[in-house]
Amino acid sequence: MSRRAQTSPTDDGMLAVGRALLYPGLALTSLLVLRGPMALPYGDMLMAGAGFCALLSMNRPARSLPVALYVAAPLLVVGTLISSAVSIDPVGSVSIAVRLIYLVVLVPWILVNLLTERRHVVTALAWFMSGAALCAVGAVAQLIWGDVIPGGAITVDGRFTGMTTHQNDLAGISCMAAAAMLAAVGATIPRGVRIGALAILSASLVGLVLSGSVSGLLGLGAAVAYLLIRGTVRVGRALGITAAGALLLAILLPQLDSIGALNPIERLTRTTGFSASQSEYDTAGTRLELMRLAVDAIGDSPFVGRGMLIADNVLMKRFTVHNNFLGTWTAGGVLVFLGVVIATAIALRFCLSGRSRRDPLHNAIATSVIAALVFAQTAPGFYNRYYWIPVAFAIYLVVDLRYTRSASEPSPASTETFGVARC
Repeated sequence: MSRRAQTSPTDDGMLAVGRALLYPGLALTSLLVLRGPMALPYGDMLMAGAGFCALLSMNRPARSLPVALYVAAPLLVVGTLISSAVSIDPVGSVSIAVRLIYLVVLVPWILVNLLTERRHVVTALAWFMSGAALCAVGAVAQLIWGDVIPGGAITVDGRFTGMTTHQNDLAGISCMAAAAMLAAVGATIPRGVRIGALAILSASLVGLVLSGSVSGLLGLGAAVAYLLIRGTVRVGRALGITAAGALLLAILLPQLDSIGALNPIERLTRTTGFSASQSEYDTAGTRLELMRLAVDAIGDSPFVGRGMLIADNVLMKRFTVHNNFLGTWTAGGVLVFLGVVIATAIALRFCLSGRSRRDPLHNAIATSVIAALVFAQTAPGFYNRYYWIPVAFAIYLVVDLRYTRSASEPSPASTETFGVARC
């Protein structure tokens, strides 16, 4: 590859170093058992370094984030600080607030400033999805060799965590990655890229099944419906993918049965309470009760919230509400809730626009957002990376489309728009 192909005319060394940190950082965000000093995930450390490189660059692109995100940022800052004041551990609550603000605001800024060409976006997404697949491979290792991953676990009912610390995290990661790769495989893309996407899709589907998460299945089901409604997957290719998935399940289910783990249908019936001999297995009922309790908690403190820590928001036994929007409002009050809704709405608007269906890359990112969004409605945690990084990619595409369109217009007004002050 020539030097001209490797480096854009406006690139510099700091941006290149930033991307060299960003790519593995995105992959490591799914490998949550890998942590450094102060238990910080290595993925976050590398991405923070990438952002620092972008900040130091004298040649980063003059692109501005969506105005709505500038509205969301102060809402998040002020709201989390107010709610942290009533937390049982204000310092710990502020640390969670920093993580949320980093994911919602800073990660999109990092992507916008470092991914200056389409090939950079493709590479970044490939690294992110490869990390998700590797996380699922960790679950396969647990299935074969037992509890061999330090920090991981196998639950008593045969649910696996993979390269995370909780089975729900494996489910969210696998659901998001499977949705994106399903969109990629169903599109018209080069053969080599399709083979890689199929490998990631297969690993992610296995990870999703091994996680035993019904929320993950719902998220993937929503992604499939999204693709079918928009007509972005050919019928013949969809049938082929379905047949391959059925074969994968035929191989995997006997392995689950051999260790006494539940298959997806059994998990669904138990979760909904149809086959449970004990009420504790009716997790759908528990989720609904937690949502009711969350609404009551919001009514008691709609503006301030309860604090950002898990311990601040336990509503029943050891559980917090399994819904990211209710969880956000319960914890951070109305300001944090509005900030999260605004940021999510930017990505969702892109997903529902016609622009996201015409390009395989755009469609893959949009489908991952849909899967992550649906998963988050019945899963705990409003600051999960596998939710906010797909959203950040979608926000990046919103910015990229705006400036690409502006650059293609020859009028002086367009030139002025492209030259806005750096954010």
